[in-house]
Amino acid sequence: MDQSESTQTFEDSNPVVVEVSNQTDSTLASTSQSRLRFQKLVRDVQIRNVYSIAKENAGCAPGVDVNHPPHYIETLFQKVEIQITDYDESMLVSKQLTNESLKSFLEQPRVGKVRWISCAGISFDVIRTIGLKYDLHPLAIEDIFHVPQRIKCDHYEEHMYVSMILLSLRNCEEVDIPATEPSSEFSSVLFGLDKEYLKKVGFNSDELSKYVRPTCDMEQCSFFLLNNNVVLSIFQGQGRAITEHINHRLNGKQHSFGLKHNSVSLLRKSCDPSFLLHALIDGVVDQHFEILDFYNDQVNELSESIIMRPKLSLIKMLHSIIKELKLLKKTLGPTERLIMSINSAKDGLEGLMGVDDPNQDYKISKMTSVYLQDVNDHAQTIRESFEGLEETVKGMIDLAFNTIAHSTNENMKILAVVSLLFLPLTLLCGIYGMNFEFFPELHFELGVFYFWILAGIITICVLSFSYRMSWLTMDR
Repeated sequence: MDQSESTQTFEDSNPVVVEVSNQTDSTLASTSQSRLRFQKLVRDVQIRNVYSIAKENAGCAPGVDVNHPPHYIETLFQKVEIQITDYDESMLVSKQLTNESLKSFLEQPRVGKVRWISCAGISFDVIRTIGLKYDLHPLAIEDIFHVPQRIKCDHYEEHMYVSMILLSLRNCEEVDIPATEPSSEFSSVLFGLDKEYLKKVGFNSDELSKYVRPTCDMEQCSFFLLNNNVVLSIFQGQGRAITEHINHRLNGKQHSFGLKHNSVSLLRKSCDPSFLLHALIDGVVDQHFEILDFYNDQVNELSESIIMRPKLSLIKMLHSIIKELKLLKKTLGPTERLIMSINSAKDGLEGLMGVDDPNQDYKISKMTSVYLQDVNDHAQTIRESFEGLEETVKGMIDLAFNTIAHSTNENMKILAVVSLLFLPLTLLCGIYGMNFEFFPELHFELGVFYFWILAGIITICVLSFSYRMSWLTMDR
C-alpha cells in the first residue's frame, strides 16, 4: 500500500483520524526508517482512537450503519486486494478487483453456483459496498472495524459471522526490521522480544543466533456465510497463508504427503459454501502447527543446554517461553466453542431459535459438520500440546535450579572437607604457638620433624575418615 502523507487531527471531542492518500512518497520508499515511523504513527493513532471511541461512544446505539457511519470509521481508507471467485464443479472464474471496480462488478450477474469474496485489508468504502449488497448486520460490521475482536460466531437472519485471529511467527534473523515492529501497517503484535533486550538479560552473540526469539503477528479474520451460496472473508492484513492454499484446491492443484496432483478437489466438487467456510477456519487453526513445531524445536535445544550447563540467562528465556505459550493457548482456547456454535447452524435458524425463516438459506451441511469435528480435534491437539510444552518448560526451570543448587552443594562439600582437614592442624599449630615458657618439645633437636610426622598422621586419619563417610565422593 502506497502512502504519501498522513494528517492527524487532535481534538477533545472527536477521535483522532488518519487520512492516507494514494500517491507515492519518495521519502517513505527510500529508507526503512521512514516506513517504521509511519507504521508507529498509524498504530499510535489507532490506539488513541480506541480510547477516544470508548469515551465518545459510551451509551450510543450499538452497531454501524453504513449509510450513517461514525466519523472515525468513515475516514478509514486503504487499498484493498479484492478477489472474487465464482465456481462450481465444471467451471471456475476468478477476478482481481480494486476499491473502485468492486461496486460495478457486484451488479453484474453471477456465474457459478458458489461465490467467494476475499478482501485483504479493511477499508470503509469496500465494507459499505459489500454491506449494502448483501445486507450485512450492523453489529457484524462494527465487529469488522473493532480489532482485535474476540473469537466467536454470531448468527443473524441473513448470514453467519465468524471472527478468528490468524497468528504467524516472524524470526528476528529473517527480517530487516526490529522484532517489535509488525510486518503489516494494519496488523498488531501479540508478543516479541528484540535483541537489545536479550543482550541486557545476559545473552551473548552465540546464544542469540542459536536461540532466536520470535515475534508473533496477530491478524483479525472476519468470515461471513451469506445467503445465496456466498462466502465473504475479510483479513486485517494479507491473509495469503490461508487464501493461497484454498485457491490451489479450487484450481485442482492439490497437495498431499508432499506430492502434487491435478484433480477436482472435494471443495470444488461439493459446491458447498459452508465447506468453503470450513476451509478458511481450518487454515487459521492449522497455522498453529507451524508455531507448535518452532517451540518444540526450541524447547528441545534448550533442554540440552540446561542439562549440560544451566545458566541464569537460559532460565530467563524459559520464563519468556512460558509467557508466550500462555498467550498462544489463550488465543486458541475459544476455537473449540466456536466450532460448536457453528455446528449449531446445521439446521438453520429453525435449529438455533426455533424460528423457520423462508428467506434464510445458509446452513452448515452434514458433510461440513463432520469435517468441522476434525478441525476441533486439531484445535484440541494444539491446545494440549501447548499445555504439555508449558509443563515441560516448567520442569526444565525446576531442573535448572536443582542442578545449580546441587552444584553449589558439591562445591560446599569440597570446602567443608578442606576445612575439616586443616582443623586438627590448626589446633596443633595453636597449641605449639602458645607463649608458655616451659615447652619440652621446643628444645628437641628433631622436634620439627616430629611435628610434621604428627601432622601427616592426622591428615591421613582425617582423609580416611572422610572417604569412609563418602564425603569425598563427588556426584556431578
